[in-house]
Amino acid sequence: MCNNYRFKDPNPIQTCNSIMDGCSKAIQYISFVNIDKEVSAKRNQSLNAWEYAFRQLETQVKQFLASSHNPVALNQLVQQSHYLNDEFNRFLQTLCFHGSGENIRQHFDPKQMYDHAGNKVKHRRETVNGVRLHYVTAGSGEPLLLLHGAPKTSFYWYKLIPLLTDRYTVIAPDIRGFGDSGKPKSGYSMDNIAEDFAKLMKKLGYQTYKVHGEDWGAAFSYALAAKYSNRVEKFSFAEMMLPGLGLEAWSTLKPENVYSDHWFWHVNFFAVPDVPEFLIRQGKRILG
Repeated sequence: MCNNYRFKDPNPIQTCNSIMDGCSKAIQYISFVNIDKEVSAKRNQSLNAWEYAFRQLETQVKQFLASSHNPVALNQLVQQSHYLNDEFNRFLQTLCFHGSGENIRQHFDPKQMYDHAGNKVKHRRETVNGVRLHYVTAGSGEPLLLLHGAPKTSFYWYKLIPLLTDRYTVIAPDIRGFGDSGKPKSGYSMDNIAEDFAKLMKKLGYQTYKVHGEDWGAAFSYALAAKYSNRVEKFSFAEMMLPGLGLEAWSTLKPENVYSDHWFWHVNFFAVPDVPEFLIRQGKRILG
């Protein structure tokens, strides 16, 4: 499963990114194996322990990135990553999979999203409200709209989707300006983005539905629920800060923000046209 964790890049930041990428893939794989009903409770506990170990390694890497990049500490992280992945692969060989678990083990792709039965989600597109939206859908049952935050895409929900699709029809779009959805130069007001999703759900044939949002997706979900309270049956959210209640003032470059514990510098940074995308594309060359 985890065979891509030998790091040749001498750049410490790139090495750390590779370690965290390996941890993320292992955690994603564990989440899918855990939903296989043929995996015993005892082995579920073992898988949970492995997930905890990978999350601990992720945390240590993040702490390293926030420190002075000591080469001895980096070497220890690399060795720890090698050891953890080697032992995890040996553990996987001892598991007996059946049914969907066997299908996941043989065909698992960390770049894909899956439902509770190990089937890949469906990728679709619709043009609504003047923008072409990409979205993924999976499952059956009551419709549930999932709205991601920034800077993210619908892939943010890869661990949650398989926990929901046995009882919900999940619809997870890329919000306008993100991922594989259209990126028009205008139309990014809270009201207009809420309209994107109201028209998307109506076009898909859902008159009423539940909505969950995270980060900026939570703000868009709130706007949708407030504007169409007759359509949104339930609204839940996580990591939410509503614009207009201090967020804008806390995101500006001012001494009182810089030296405080609430400077949201990234809000304005991601609003600068083209600069974030340029830095992401050129990151390796700039940092190297």
